[in-house]
Amino acid sequence: MIPDVIFDSNLISHTSVGQDIARIETAHQVFTDYTLSELQATYPATFLNNIEGDPLFNDSANYNFTLQDTSPAIDTGTWLTTVVSASGTSTQVQLDDSSYFFDGWGIAGETGDLIKTATGVTATITNVNSGTSEITVSPAISWVQNEGVALDYAGNAPDMGYVESGVTTAPTVSAAVGLAAGGSPTESGTTGIFTFSVDSGGSVSVEWVLAGTGTWGTDVEMAGVSMIISPSISGVTYLTPIDDTDAESTESFGMNLVLPAGANYTLLSPSGVTLWMPDDDPATVSISNVGSPSGGPTESGTTGQVTFSVDSGGSVSVEWVLSGSGTWGTDVEMSGTSMIISPSISGVTYLTPIADALIEPAETFGYNLILPSGATYQLATLTGVTFTLPNEVVLWSGTITFDNGPGEISFGPGGVGVMQ
Repeated sequence: MIPDVIFDSNLISHTSVGQDIARIETAHQVFTDYTLSELQATYPATFLNNIEGDPLFNDSANYNFTLQDTSPAIDTGTWLTTVVSASGTSTQVQLDDSSYFFDGWGIAGETGDLIKTATGVTATITNVNSGTSEITVSPAISWVQNEGVALDYAGNAPDMGYVESGVTTAPTVSAAVGLAAGGSPTESGTTGIFTFSVDSGGSVSVEWVLAGTGTWGTDVEMAGVSMIISPSISGVTYLTPIDDTDAESTESFGMNLVLPAGANYTLLSPSGVTLWMPDDDPATVSISNVGSPSGGPTESGTTGQVTFSVDSGGSVSVEWVLSGSGTWGTDVEMSGTSMIISPSISGVTYLTPIADALIEPAETFGYNLILPSGATYQLATLTGVTFTLPNEVVLWSGTITFDNGPGEISFGPGGVGVMQ
């Protein structure tokens, strides 16, 4: 189905010239793809005078949409409207549509639009009668019936787009756009709100960029970056949190107004605002252990290492209990059972063996996290670690040759030898 609109004098910019740019339902659930040239040949009353290519903006990345001298958009635009009045000369002329133009709206210090006809005549609009589409201009102008009328332009015809190359007259600045933030967003679903307002004039298009330490589209729903507002209708967009189970620090989400090239308004200060969203998921405390390069602590002095860490938030006090088959303070040095850690500073304690001459089986020494009453964090799945400390005094037995003949002696616990 062909839309009930006309696409006239547009520049289509896309990946490559000649590719399909539209899909039209030509019959019930039957769709046909068209290139620009095919569209304009098939539907000439709907698609006309359009071109395709790179518009060659001067610096679109920084919102400068003025045109380079070689831009295909220069002098290829069309007229905003045409003259309905019979050819003549006057300060009043009837147009086909006067809604494109601004007459100052009676605001002190404001002037109306500077217009130019297809024959090159210029004048300033002093009044617009929207009911009859008649405009009053100064000075009087001469026109030809049905000729085109546009805002002031340079060259042979208006340029495509809002910014006219070669025209130094700045757009009338009569309004100021402001931005405010409200609400206290939370991960559990409470939204924040950004409100855009303009203090005077008509409708304006406002634009902004998203900012903050949080991730738009992950931590909160993705927001738009432009909208149309007016003095009577403010614009509102919401900061909508996306709940997750990740423990994170408090994150910021901001919107910063930008001034598009050719905008007929200024920005109020501050032009950017920020909302802060605390995390409602508790931080997670973890425990891990590493031994010596040979695999673990030894009686001869190699230590084991235990590391406590927390993934978010501020400083927390972690606690643990000691366990195992060995004796703390006898087989290994006594360890503490609590410390303060933070996301940036992990806690480390060491299992330090005490060498002795006792023959003992391998012994274990464990650290087991506990959750104190009133703790603001949770424990990871692994809540305890254990070291195994082998004994380095061995039971020796063998054959010894004495002066009076061979014999055997065995050493048992305590180093007592028995001669056979």
